[in-house]
Amino acid sequence: MIEDFVFHFGHLIQDFDLDKVREQESKVEYTNVFSEGSYQRMVGESEDIPPSYFDNHPLQRSQVEDGPAWEITEYIANILDWEPHQLGSNFIKLKSGQDFKWHVDAMCRASINIILRGFDAHVMFKGYPDPIYYETAILNTSVIHCVPKGPPQDRVMLKLRVPHSIDGGPTLSYNEVVKKFKLAG
Repeated sequence: MIEDFVFHFGHLIQDFDLDKVREQESKVEYTNVFSEGSYQRMVGESEDIPPSYFDNHPLQRSQVEDGPAWEITEYIANILDWEPHQLGSNFIKLKSGQDFKWHVDAMCRASINIILRGFDAHVMFKGYPDPIYYETAILNTSVIHCVPKGPPQDRVMLKLRVPHSIDGGPTLSYNEVVKKFKLAG
């Protein structure tokens, strides 16, 4: 069942102006996600990803702390009964034509993604036979998944991370996050 892997929630953010979020994103400076050795703490279980894969990997991020993207972060934090800073809000950019091999995210249980550019890119999950296309979705990042080579444009998203722990205690599972989103509307 697709909802074991991805839950679409676009209806919950329809009142936000994503063009303003795109404008905000167009002005940020990005840094590379992976530095030497950092992949070991960021990517959990993976299949045949040699450490050299990350040496020049073009995945980039820019932390979100204000503006229209932060308003969405605050809204989603409210749905989860969390503080906004607990969500690890970032703009993420995967360069045109790049992939992200099969892996499990080591730093989060679920990822709340809002695609800003590169809509025809998709994600695939072990255990689900078809590519999954989405614009706004919660992804079960504790399941092995990959991002195949994308369209001829950068894939840019606002990504909110549901970490494994906050202040030393456990957080919400993917299913618990989905349940809260369903209750919100």
